[in-house]
Amino acid sequence: MDIVFYSKATILNHKKRKGYIYHWSMRVPPKDFKKGERIYFAVNGYVVGSFKCLRFSPKDPIETLVWVPESWESLKPKIKLDQRNWQGFKYRWWDIKRAGGKHLEKNKK
Repeated sequence: MDIVFYSKATILNHKKRKGYIYHWSMRVPPKDFKKGERIYFAVNGYVVGSFKCLRFSPKDPIETLVWVPESWESLKPKIKLDQRNWQGFKYRWWDIKRAGGKHLEKNKK
Protein backbone atom coordinates (compact mmCIF):
# COMPACT_ATOMS: atom_id res chain seq x y z
CA MET A 1 0.00 0.00 0.00
CA ASP A 2 1.30 3.48 -0.92
CA ILE A 3 2.53 5.78 1.85
CA VAL A 4 2.50 9.56 2.41
CA PHE A 5 5.08 11.79 4.11
CA TYR A 6 4.65 15.42 5.11
CA SER A 7 7.69 17.49 4.19
CA LYS A 8 8.94 21.03 3.77
CA ALA A 9 8.97 22.24 0.17
CA THR A 10 12.76 22.75 0.28
CA ILE A 11 13.33 19.12 1.26
CA LEU A 12 11.00 17.80 -1.44
CA ASN A 13 12.60 20.02 -4.10
CA HIS A 14 16.02 18.68 -3.06
CA LYS A 15 14.74 15.09 -3.40
CA LYS A 16 13.51 15.85 -6.94
CA ARG A 17 16.89 16.93 -8.37
CA LYS A 18 17.81 14.80 -11.40
CA GLY A 19 20.88 12.60 -11.58
CA TYR A 20 20.83 11.31 -8.00
CA ILE A 21 19.43 8.39 -6.04
CA TYR A 22 17.59 9.43 -2.89
CA HIS A 23 16.65 7.67 0.31
CA TRP A 24 14.39 8.18 3.30
CA SER A 25 15.41 6.86 6.70
CA MET A 26 12.79 5.23 8.93
CA ARG A 27 13.12 3.78 12.42
CA VAL A 28 9.69 2.17 12.12
CA PRO A 29 9.07 1.08 8.51
CA PRO A 30 5.58 0.47 7.12
CA LYS A 31 4.39 -3.13 7.37
CA ASP A 32 2.09 -2.99 4.35
CA PHE A 33 4.51 -1.53 1.81
CA LYS A 34 6.47 -3.10 -1.06
CA LYS A 35 9.08 -2.12 -3.63
CA GLY A 36 7.39 -0.56 -6.65
CA GLU A 37 4.65 1.17 -4.69
CA ARG A 38 4.33 4.96 -4.53
CA ILE A 39 5.89 7.30 -1.93
CA TYR A 40 3.65 10.39 -1.79
CA PHE A 41 4.70 13.76 -0.39
CA ALA A 42 2.51 16.42 1.17
CA VAL A 43 3.66 20.04 1.32
CA ASN A 44 1.92 23.18 2.58
CA GLY A 45 -1.41 21.44 3.24
CA TYR A 46 -1.60 19.40 0.01
CA VAL A 47 -0.47 16.02 -1.28
CA VAL A 48 1.46 17.12 -4.36
CA GLY A 49 2.93 13.99 -5.97
CA SER A 50 4.86 10.77 -5.60
CA PHE A 51 7.96 8.76 -6.44
CA LYS A 52 8.04 5.06 -7.31
CA CYS A 53 9.94 3.06 -4.68
CA LEU A 54 13.08 1.59 -6.25
CA ARG A 55 14.19 -0.32 -3.14
CA PHE A 56 12.53 -1.03 0.19
CA SER A 57 14.76 -2.29 2.99
CA PRO A 58 12.71 -2.41 6.22
CA LYS A 59 15.70 -3.58 8.29
CA ASP A 60 17.98 -0.75 7.08
CA PRO A 61 17.44 2.32 9.29
CA ILE A 62 19.57 4.52 7.01
CA GLU A 63 18.23 3.76 3.51
CA THR A 64 14.81 2.30 4.24
CA LEU A 65 13.19 3.74 1.09
CA VAL A 66 15.11 4.49 -2.11
CA TRP A 67 13.89 6.23 -5.29
CA VAL A 68 15.10 8.17 -8.32
CA PRO A 69 13.68 11.61 -9.15
CA GLU A 70 12.79 10.53 -12.69
CA SER A 71 9.90 8.52 -11.21
CA TRP A 72 8.19 11.70 -9.87
CA GLU A 73 4.50 12.12 -10.81
CA SER A 74 2.68 15.31 -9.84
CA LEU A 75 -0.88 15.00 -8.55
CA LYS A 76 -3.42 16.92 -10.58
CA PRO A 77 -5.49 18.04 -8.84
CA LYS A 78 -3.54 18.20 -5.59
CA ILE A 79 -5.27 16.64 -2.58
CA LYS A 80 -6.12 19.09 0.21
CA LEU A 81 -5.34 17.80 3.71
CA ASP A 82 -7.73 17.91 6.67
CA GLN A 83 -4.80 18.36 9.03
CA ARG A 84 -1.79 20.62 8.73
CA ASN A 85 1.13 18.20 9.12
CA TRP A 86 2.34 15.06 10.89
CA GLN A 87 5.49 13.12 11.72
CA GLY A 88 6.28 9.74 10.26
CA PHE A 89 4.16 8.30 7.47
CA LYS A 90 0.51 7.56 6.74
CA TYR A 91 -0.93 5.02 4.34
CA ARG A 92 -2.63 6.53 1.29
CA TRP A 93 -6.25 7.16 2.32
CA TRP A 94 -7.79 8.09 -1.04
CA ASP A 95 -8.62 5.97 -4.06
CA ILE A 96 -6.76 6.87 -7.21
CA LYS A 97 -8.17 6.75 -10.69
CA ARG A 98 -5.55 7.26 -13.39
CA ALA A 99 -7.06 8.59 -16.58
CA GLY A 100 -4.92 10.28 -19.19
CA GLY A 101 -2.01 10.53 -16.73
CA LYS A 102 -4.04 12.48 -14.15
CA HIS A 103 -4.81 11.50 -10.59
CA LEU A 104 -8.26 12.19 -9.27
CA GLU A 105 -9.39 12.16 -5.67
CA LYS A 106 -12.26 9.81 -5.08
CA ASN A 107 -14.03 8.35 -2.04
CA LYS A 108 -11.90 10.19 0.50
CA LYS A 109 -12.07 8.53 3.91
